Amino acid sequence: MVFDYNRIKGQRHGYGWNDGLSFYVFERVDSRLLLAKLPVLEMRARRSHLLWKYSRDQRVTIAAEKEELDQELSRVLYSNLMPATRHEQADVLEEDMARLSRGYGVLTGNNRLLNESAGKLKGLVAALEKELRDGELHIDDHIAEEITAPLYRELEELQALIGELRESRHDFQAGIDVVEGKVEMLLSRESLQLQQKVMQVLELGNSMQRQSLTLQVSASLIEFIILAYYGLNLWKYLDPMGYELVPGWGHFLLTTIFAGNVVYLTHLVAETIQGEKGLRGKTIAAFALLGIVLAIVVGARFIWNGGGH
Repeated sequence: MVFDYNRIKGQRHGYGWNDGLSFYVFERVDSRLLLAKLPVLEMRARRSHLLWKYSRDQRVTIAAEKEELDQELSRVLYSNLMPATRHEQADVLEEDMARLSRGYGVLTGNNRLLNESAGKLKGLVAALEKELRDGELHIDDHIAEEITAPLYRELEELQALIGELRESRHDFQAGIDVVEGKVEMLLSRESLQLQQKVMQVLELGNSMQRQSLTLQVSASLIEFIILAYYGLNLWKYLDPMGYELVPGWGHFLLTTIFAGNVVYLTHLVAETIQGEKGLRGKTIAAFALLGIVLAIVVGARFIWNGGGH
């Protein structure tokens, strides 16, 4: 790099992009040039060089990480192997969602880092270029372009990678949507199967309820017959005279009312114990009817004997 400062001819060899080294040759010494102008220029150049190296290394690392994430996305989206059981399928989808979410977060963080690096590098390039073109060293434009060319190439690489990261983020978001769709389909199948099982349970419950109702009717009928039989025999045993005075239709009528009322009364008492409300009046009426029947049975000899006279 050849420059001219206050008619002092100078030349710089190397700019430090590859080895970090450079040296100057002057035709004569100028203290302001050595102590003021060159240190500022070197400071900006050195800072730009360090940022260029950092940005390059960061870009290479992020580009490699992006390739790995893209491959992982492809494995998730194009994998057709699914476990047989629903539980294992849910585990696989959960793992896929976790990997895609992590990848999306990594891409977002890397995109922010590259944007920050590009902004810093762009500001330093602008300051360095201004110093090279408008400074007092009067550096040739072609030389200035050669000095800043690596920085501009790095900026182009950064912008290209930022665009690729943006596309990868969109791909990962689409992948997340695909996995969410698979999860919804799996949940829909499980919900449908659950509904079918619930319907089966309800049908089984209805069948059991019908069988229970049949058994209740049968039990009530058996209870009625047993009460009628033993009630009639007990009456005959305790009061044979009164029993003989009552005609056959009276035996049938009183025994039927007694047995039916007792069966009905036992059901009312059972429903009351189970917490049913509003049965008090029916229970009292049933007890009253039972009392009337028993009173007629006890006073049968007087009623029919008196009626006979």
